[in-house]
Amino acid sequence: MNGSEPQLVRTLGFDARAALLDANRGIGRVTAELASCLLTRHEFEVKLFVPRNTEVPERWYREAAAVIELPQPRRGAFLWDGPVWRWIMRRRPVDVLHLPAWGVPPGVPVPVVSTLYDVTPLRVPSAIPTTRTRHRAVQRLNTHRRATLVHAISKATAWDASHALGISPQCVRVAPLGVEPPPPADCEQHPRRHVLFVGGGDPHKRVDILLEAWTSPEALDLPPLVIAGAAATAPAALTAAEACPDRVSLVGIVDQPHLAELYLEAHAVLLPSLWEGYGLPALEGMAAGAVPVVTPRGALPEVGADAALYIPAAAPPTAWAEAVRRLMENDTLRRRLATRGQQLASQRSWQATTDRLADIYSEAAARRRTSRI
Repeated sequence: MNGSEPQLVRTLGFDARAALLDANRGIGRVTAELASCLLTRHEFEVKLFVPRNTEVPERWYREAAAVIELPQPRRGAFLWDGPVWRWIMRRRPVDVLHLPAWGVPPGVPVPVVSTLYDVTPLRVPSAIPTTRTRHRAVQRLNTHRRATLVHAISKATAWDASHALGISPQCVRVAPLGVEPPPPADCEQHPRRHVLFVGGGDPHKRVDILLEAWTSPEALDLPPLVIAGAAATAPAALTAAEACPDRVSLVGIVDQPHLAELYLEAHAVLLPSLWEGYGLPALEGMAAGAVPVVTPRGALPEVGADAALYIPAAAPPTAWAEAVRRLMENDTLRRRLATRGQQLASQRSWQATTDRLADIYSEAAARRRTSRI
């Protein structure tokens, strides 16, 4: 922002509830990282909104301008959050409110920046088999039209915001997600023991393809497959782990330190998804020296760039095993991709994300002021 221009954002409101309600899931982890990084900035004060009756990090109390308790969200942006935000904004006003989860309720009386992660229910309807649940998910996506500006986490998601949701490109801004790379010594010293899948058990994630590949006799020479995240509770995963405990290991939802260890011990991070709005596990794996093996769908080519191996979405399960075998047999290839991945990850920090967000906040405030004039 030009030093001669008036400061439009003196106080930022940030809804940090997802960081505490879903601390070890994707949106919760992103929300926590953004909150922590925003608190280090000096051009504006940050008011954090947290859920009642939860344990809040002590640092947030020290560094935030205020920590304000809100009710836990009920049905996201549909029924409860609208009156809550209207009530709290009258009593604890901010210049801009960032809503990084659950969409945008109606009638928020300040400029709003909302974070859009993906439009998977529209791109891959089978990702949500239940019609009613899918309808509600699409309704929630459509609430982003109420935002002053939409923060898209990738170029692919920005394109979808305009072409799938009908949001004007003039109201969409891209700020890619970041990562905090481990120290180089950790990457070099950790033995690589397995390949890793991180994510949910939703149909579009297609963990079943990996399970089929790793429980076949042809995969006996490959490193074992570790499943982290909610996918570990899927019936297919439980069956595979019981039938082949030496080939498939289920660790479930783990905290950040444990997940960091899993990345450091991985030869590769496998994402056979039909659609990803970003693919944070790919970036986190790259930062730890693991090679992403992914489909060329959604934002995965943005994230993996020239550091990943790409498997067509229509390829059979054996293609995923063959890709890992190729890495294991060609150490020069594996090292080249791993080194390139670490280079790319070093350029994608949470600090860079919040640098871009700070510009988006200023633009949102300027738009509201201009509209009032």
